[in-house]
Amino acid sequence: MKLFNRQRSKYLKSNRIKKYLAYAIGEIILVVIGILIAVNINNWNETRKAKVDRRELAHSILQQMVQDSLNIHKVLQGQKRTQVLYDKILRETAPEDPIEDCPRCPQLAMTQFTVTNMNPKVINLLERSVLTEDSISVRLYAIDTDYKHFDNILDLLEQTIVDNLKHNMAELRDKHEWFAGYVSRRECNADCENYFTKSADFRNRVAYAELLNVFAYSQELNNFQGRIREHIGALEGILQEAE
Repeated sequence: MKLFNRQRSKYLKSNRIKKYLAYAIGEIILVVIGILIAVNINNWNETRKAKVDRRELAHSILQQMVQDSLNIHKVLQGQKRTQVLYDKILRETAPEDPIEDCPRCPQLAMTQFTVTNMNPKVINLLERSVLTEDSISVRLYAIDTDYKHFDNILDLLEQTIVDNLKHNMAELRDKHEWFAGYVSRRECNADCENYFTKSADFRNRVAYAELLNVFAYSQELNNFQGRIREHIGALEGILQEAE
C-alpha cells in the first residue's frame, strides 16, 4: 500500500492526471481481482466442507439404516412365531372343535403385539441437513421420503392395534366375571376356558387381530425393510465412488 500511495503522490504532483487515472483504475482492478480470488477460495472451501459434511451424514444414515433393518427383522421373526398361534386357532382347528393345548392363545386378543420402536435418528438428521443436487443428496432425499411415508403408516397401524387391544380388554372386563381372576392370578374357571377354547367371539377377535398385526402391520414392515435394504445398497455404492 505504501508503494501505491507514493505512486499516486508522484502522479498528482507532476500533474499527470491521465496516468494517475489509468493507475487508479489499475489499482481498483487489482483490488477487485484480489476480492474475487478470495471469494472463490472461500466458496471452494465451503463447497469442499459441504461435500465432506454430506459424506459424514450419509455414513451416519447408512449405519442407522442397518440397525433399523435389524430391528425390523427381529419384530418380523417374532411375528412368525406368533403366526403359529393364529394358524392353530383359525386354520388348524375347525370352528366346531375346541382349541386345545394353547396356553398362549388368549394373549392374541388381549396383549400380543410388539411395537417396532423405530429410532427417529434418520428423520431427525435429514430434517436438520442442507442437501443439494449431487448423487448423495438425491439418495438422501429418497431415504427421507420413504422414512416419513412408512413412519406415518406404521404409527397409524400401531395406534389402531393398541386401540383394538384396549377395546378387547374393556369388553372382557365388562362382560365376564372371570376377567379379574384371569388377569391378576391367571386363574381360568370353566366359563373362562369355554370362552378361550370354544367361543366364536374369541375367534373373531383373534381373526381381527391377525388382520391388523399380520396382513397390515407386518406387511408394511416387510415393505419398509425392502426399501431400507435397497437404500443401503445404493448409498454404499455412491459412497464408494465418492471415496
